[in-house]
Amino acid sequence: MKKYTLPIIGFAIQFVGIGLMLYGINNNRISLWIGFPLLFVGMALVIIGIMSNRKTK
Repeated sequence: MKKYTLPIIGFAIQFVGIGLMLYGINNNRISLWIGFPLLFVGMALVIIGIMSNRKTK
């Protein structure tokens, strides 16, 4: 479980970002622009976590 911690945190951050973006589309624009960068931060964490856990031959 320890080696999958970073990608799981990245997915959680992405879901929070998507939630803020969907909330911001309907209600206010501030949470839309807060959620948008969270998607990229979460994606970067997932990519870094996958690359660091890759086994080299």
